[in-house]
Amino acid sequence: MNRHAAPLSTVHSNPLPGWVAEHWSLLQGLPYVAAGPVGIAPSDWVKRLKLQGVPHANQLPQSALDRSAVRQICRDPNHPVLFGYACAMAWGGQGLGPTKPHAQSAWAQHGHLQPILERLRNETLTRVEAYELFLNGVRIPGLGPSFWTKLLFFFAQRDDLYVMDQWVAKSVNLLVGHSLVPLVGGCPPRTTPSSVYDAYCQEIDRIASRLGLTGSQAEEKMMSHGGRKPGAWRRHVLRHLPRSHTSLISLVGSYGQNGSTTSSTPDDSTDAPSRLL
Repeated sequence: MNRHAAPLSTVHSNPLPGWVAEHWSLLQGLPYVAAGPVGIAPSDWVKRLKLQGVPHANQLPQSALDRSAVRQICRDPNHPVLFGYACAMAWGGQGLGPTKPHAQSAWAQHGHLQPILERLRNETLTRVEAYELFLNGVRIPGLGPSFWTKLLFFFAQRDDLYVMDQWVAKSVNLLVGHSLVPLVGGCPPRTTPSSVYDAYCQEIDRIASRLGLTGSQAEEKMMSHGGRKPGAWRRHVLRHLPRSHTSLISLVGSYGQNGSTTSSTPDDSTDAPSRLL
């Protein structure tokens, strides 16, 4: 069932006006390959972070999940939303590096997270409305746009609310030739307004249409993968990063493991990624 996702269409080799041809040429020439399972098993994530009070913790999956499996769990009314939260954060690798205390701080606020996630699951919200549940609601320490947009992606009824992590944001910025998404320390800061998120998602829809992919597939293609053997698109993004991002990437690289995890950026002041994709 189509839930407002960008439709599949014919691949176009030429960029739209305003896009940077060099970057577009490489991206559209690369094949789309689904990432498969990433992150770690939700059961292991809960154990590593020593989290208490996770509902049905003994039923958490014991192996890493792919996007579709996480989304199915998060949207399933038979699963508590906090069960889905654990699966989404395990997929995203939250707190697996030096940001472990921030992931624990976010879980400490799960009483505030639960009603937000229930609204995402049960109400048909626009991109702006969904994003502002986190932007303007109760502040969840350790949870910034890079992670709360993962929750939008997995829990929302619509299929066109995309993950705005550092790698996709940098990719979109490269393609459009300007900082559509502001970055602080290489990551979208907590203060990023909902209008930017909406514009970012619209740009992904445009990119997807030109690539002949769904929006989710286009976002996944731009996310690419990192670790010891980063993908061709990830290497391209890294080569074009501003010099100021070098130290951040060096830090993150020490935690990468074979490109198996997604990027993780919890908060504005704690928004250093926990693992390198």
